[in-house]
Amino acid sequence: MMLHRGGGEPTESSLGRTRWGALTAATTIAIWLVFVAPALAQEPTSDTGNANAGASNSDIAAMLQRQQKMIEEQARKLEEQARILAEQEQTLRQQQNQLEDLQRQATGGATFVLPATMAVPDLGGNAPGYLHTDEVIPVPPDTSETPAPAGTPPAGAGGTAEEDRPQSEKPPEQLLVERGGVLLPAGVLQLEPSIEYDYYSNNNVAVNGFTIFDAIIIGNVRVDDLNRNIVTAAATARYGVTDRIQVESRVPFIYRKDSTTFGVGTNTQQEFQSDGYGIGDVEFTGSYQPIIGDGAWIPDTILRIKTRVPTGKSAFDIGTEDIGNNRTVLSEPPTGSGFYGVGAGFTLVWRVDPVVFFGGFSYTNNIPDDKGSSGDINPGDVYEYFGGINVALSELVSMNLSFDDQLVSSTQQDGNKVPNTDLNDARLILGTSVGVAPGTTLTFNASAGLTNQSPDFAFTISLPITFSLF
Repeated sequence: MMLHRGGGEPTESSLGRTRWGALTAATTIAIWLVFVAPALAQEPTSDTGNANAGASNSDIAAMLQRQQKMIEEQARKLEEQARILAEQEQTLRQQQNQLEDLQRQATGGATFVLPATMAVPDLGGNAPGYLHTDEVIPVPPDTSETPAPAGTPPAGAGGTAEEDRPQSEKPPEQLLVERGGVLLPAGVLQLEPSIEYDYYSNNNVAVNGFTIFDAIIIGNVRVDDLNRNIVTAAATARYGVTDRIQVESRVPFIYRKDSTTFGVGTNTQQEFQSDGYGIGDVEFTGSYQPIIGDGAWIPDTILRIKTRVPTGKSAFDIGTEDIGNNRTVLSEPPTGSGFYGVGAGFTLVWRVDPVVFFGGFSYTNNIPDDKGSSGDINPGDVYEYFGGINVALSELVSMNLSFDDQLVSSTQQDGNKVPNTDLNDARLILGTSVGVAPGTTLTFNASAGLTNQSPDFAFTISLPITFSLF
């Protein structure tokens, strides 16, 4: 049944009244032509004819009276039907409004359920046919047996830890987990072995956010050419304490090889090579998510604090070697900074499926320390800002493009600023992640240096493995 709405379109109830009015008029005319007109056409010729005419007129009057009652009964039924149709039309409008509200509230693929107030009214046997709700309300196919995408942390006990988390908190992309853009669910542990390679071919080198400057450590030495290779094998552990709190630790093991050329183009040109390995500086990080974004203007907000412990061998702990021509160098490359560091930062995440935009800032204060014969050293503090985009190409593959810049202020020795110890390490990073098994993801990151203090290039390979502890 189609109900017409609008100012100029007739409704079914008005059409019904028009049809019954026409039927009544036609019935009256037919009775008049059949009974009344022939009687009037006969002229009375006698008293007997007049008596017969009077009897015929009485019969016609009675018949017309009965017909009038039938018409009134039909009119009453027509009005009742019109009232029922009006109620039905009002009910349909209410159902349409409620369906539209449900569609606005429902997420993609959700099943729409009619509330009890939307029951179809019982109009009896004369009621028009209604469509059943399952004919007009989309019901998605059952996907309960669909396996979870590889690389996604499993749900906790009872299968509710991941389901109960807000969509903005779910960690669908490992690259965002590594960038601090999402947190692990409560009770989920992630172990991430990784290996990183960095290559430098310049004079100022940033290692763990510091400039390794020779003037402080080994005296006034001119370095004309420097090639540095650093391989870092690290083990990172992350654990979701709650759905909004995560703790993390990272333990690096570093192999470093330096090749230095002094006095290039002079008669005292000299090349020196050294290598060394050992544990690097251990880091601890705590993250907290106070704000879950609305998917539009309000971003997911994650705050974090970070501590670095000088567990690696620093340049202040390594002996020197005289290589002639009034040149003294470190006997082996350092693997640590030699200073404690404490920092804080934040990350903002905007989600526009299947794209995620992120950005953030952090500050690290490198705590001064007395380094004996080198004096009181106050290393420069680190200011870092970054931003990027993460795109989900499929359920198992995503790509990440980001920019990262670290600004390091000048180092001070005994309160005096050391020249040329500030640096700017800017990098352009391209990454991808591939789910290789349930709870296991393989990630690749490659970066290109954009400043003289940045590495020429670097790449990282990691294999995060996720476990649900409870």
